[in-house]
Parts: sequence; C-alpha cells; structure tokens
Amino acid sequence: MLKDHIISDQELLMKIGKNDLTAFELFYKRYSSLVYTVSLKILGNKESAERNLAEIFLIVWKWAEDFDFVVQNVFTWMVLLTRNKAIDSLRRFKGNGTLPIYNDEHEIKYILPKLSIEIESLEREYILKLSENIKNIIDSLNDEQKDLFFMVYYEGLDEKAIAEKLKIPVAALKLQIQYIIEILMQKIIR
Repeated sequence: MLKDHIISDQELLMKIGKNDLTAFELFYKRYSSLVYTVSLKILGNKESAERNLAEIFLIVWKWAEDFDFVVQNVFTWMVLLTRNKAIDSLRRFKGNGTLPIYNDEHEIKYILPKLSIEIESLEREYILKLSENIKNIIDSLNDEQKDLFFMVYYEGLDEKAIAEKLKIPVAALKLQIQYIIEILMQKIIR
C-alpha cells in the first residue's frame, strides 16, 4: 500500500512506468483536480475538460517510463502537458484542417513538455501555496494586459494570430508581451 504523504511524484511516475496501478491511482488523486481546473480554464466547458482529463492520464500511463527525472519537474510537466493537450484539442475543434494526424509522433513533438535543465525544480506543495499569490498578481494587471496574457497562455495563440486579432504590428505585440512578463516577474519576486 502506497502512502500519499510519503511517496514523491517522481517515485509514483517511476512506478507508473512499471505499470503499477496503485501508483497510478494515487497520482490521479494528486493531480486530477489540477488537470481538470486547467483544462476547464482553457477549453471552457465541463465535457471537454473531462475528456481532456481522461486523455491526460492516458498519456501519463503511456509515457511515464520515458519521463526525464533529471530535467523535469512533475508538477510543471503536468501543467504544461495539460495546457498543450487542451490547446491542441481547441485547434482541432476549430478545424482549420492544417493540423497533422494525432499519433505518437505528434504527441511527442507537440504535447509532451520539454523542460530545460535551467528551470529550477519546485515541489508541488510549494507551487500550490504560490498559486493564490500568482492569481492575485495576474488579477492586478489591467484588462488589456490580462486579455493578452490569456490569449498567449490559455488560448495558445501565436504572436501573428494575436497581432491580427488585436490589429497591431507583431513588433508592438512583442513589446507588450515583454512588458507584461517584466511586470509579473517583478511582482512575483517581491
């Protein structure tokens, strides 16, 4: 029997990589709420969020043995995995016909996060404590800045698409994004 408070996320993923259903159940218990919340925020409806939740945990089961335990932080990996999959689902729903077939190759290239060794690993409990502070910092942005932040992060739009949507030059958009990042970083560091 695995104890929730004793076993780390990395240990759970190692066990999941060896097809340990008990570890998978515990991992699901730890992360399903987060995955559902991020999915709902991006996809906008419960049915799509629930489908994304199920798909994310299928991906975890399928790729756990390939997780890079040296470079990747499990919490960050799960958030980015959820975001990437939800945005891919949005793009497929909009159906512009230019997306490649969804297969293992697509999943590796576009869905599975690739984190840098430069990123400092943070523990899930610490990040959850910071989340309310980060939400307040984002809420402190003015409406235009918030809209731009949500287009970049939650809608997954690229710079060209956002510039077209806002009817501004890409260079001006890049400056606005950089300014928002600076504001967020200053407030987070305080």
